[in-house]
Amino acid sequence: MYDSGAKRTGNYLTAADDKRIPAGIRIRSLKSGRVSYKRWFLPTAYGHLTLRQAYDYLQIVAAPQGKIPEVIRWTEGKDSHLVKQFFYGGVDLRAHDYIHILLGRGLLPKDEAFVIGFTMGSTNRLDSMNEDAFAYIAKHHYPNAYRMDDEARSVYMDASKLGYVSDCVPLDQVDFAPYLDMTVDEVRARLNLKRSMLDAYFREVEQVKFPDDPASRRLLPRDTWADRYSLCFNDASRLLGEAAVEVNQMLDTSDQAFELDEDAFQSYLEATYHEIMGHVDEQAELAKLCFEEIGKVLGGEDALANRDIEEERWEDFRNRARENVDKSRRLVDKDVHFSVWEGHEGESEELRTWVHAILGRGDSPRDRAFCRGFFDGTTNRRTTYASELKLDMLQQTQISKDGLYSDDMDQVYHDGARLGYVSLCEPLGEVDFEGLRDLSVRDAREKIGLRTGLLAAYHLDVEDRRLLL
Repeated sequence: MYDSGAKRTGNYLTAADDKRIPAGIRIRSLKSGRVSYKRWFLPTAYGHLTLRQAYDYLQIVAAPQGKIPEVIRWTEGKDSHLVKQFFYGGVDLRAHDYIHILLGRGLLPKDEAFVIGFTMGSTNRLDSMNEDAFAYIAKHHYPNAYRMDDEARSVYMDASKLGYVSDCVPLDQVDFAPYLDMTVDEVRARLNLKRSMLDAYFREVEQVKFPDDPASRRLLPRDTWADRYSLCFNDASRLLGEAAVEVNQMLDTSDQAFELDEDAFQSYLEATYHEIMGHVDEQAELAKLCFEEIGKVLGGEDALANRDIEEERWEDFRNRARENVDKSRRLVDKDVHFSVWEGHEGESEELRTWVHAILGRGDSPRDRAFCRGFFDGTTNRRTTYASELKLDMLQQTQISKDGLYSDDMDQVYHDGARLGYVSLCEPLGEVDFEGLRDLSVRDAREKIGLRTGLLAAYHLDVEDRRLLL
């Protein structure tokens, strides 16, 4: 729809040809007069249509329920016990179609990956092993037309993070029947689904990653004028070094003094580590069940499925999680004893001050939690298990000048970590902030590829709308 370079020759259908096509839309038809699923798309801007109208428009290409492959019923279907126990976010085909409409996605592979990932993420139940196992099965065991390639996997992973961050109603729990005669925008509002978050991701992440892919290119019109590196009016004039000094003063003033009880810290760290690894082991057993069930669904005749079972593929996911939790345990110990994050007493330029400054954050508890999370998300690509270990320590043990982490700070940390994962900026742990000192905050962000639209949308439409009563 938005591809200004596309050829305009051929046959097109409009509302005059088919009343299910909304006014203003012209969609290319095949020689047979039918419409290919590859052409169908309803952008987020068409929120004035009712959900029923949008669904009717989808029916010009929708495939009947019976054509959905059995393996997909087991990994995505609402009634599958594998979905209820491990994959989460299962919905029936009609609900899945409604979610396509609400998220502004078409029917190409990256669209499907986004819808599946966002739906799963909205349950707030996904761990890294759930994501990895699903992505592996979708890549290796789905039929060709449904198979998830590496680019689609990247979109799926991003979408699962956005689904969590969005704070929307878990989409697998929604009964859409009462919403059919509401506009799509009204339904989004009822479900707390923010178009600003979707559009910011489409523009700042997906269209940047895949500029030539039709599924990504058509999501939003080109936007050549907007400044994607500023959060406030003076970012272009204020130097990053100056902003860091201001932040440092605020953080020092609001720091909470603490004395580390070394024995208690080590004991709790070890106990937390073993608790999380116990959960990892439980998840690995469920992953094993999934692979065995998939093998049965494929009739025991699929060579790759048999090999996955013989080689105990689920152990790959367990080992990956274990390595990341081990790394997190070492990093927590290092952060506490070598003041990697907060610096030594009397230091004027701590790592955290640079991160707060470039993210445009102050010294509130939420600011502290978000900056830690975003830093960890970009730097370590941590699994959810590793994040849980660090957060448990911050909630239960006084190991930083932030004070004990409340549940609200925990939520914001996780949001920050997921947005850091999605962001295309350089890993903040590898940035030479000293070398950016004399650049404006805006130019420093551009230098490291830190776009601000998604940050702003999250701050205004998610974080600031949470009520703490």
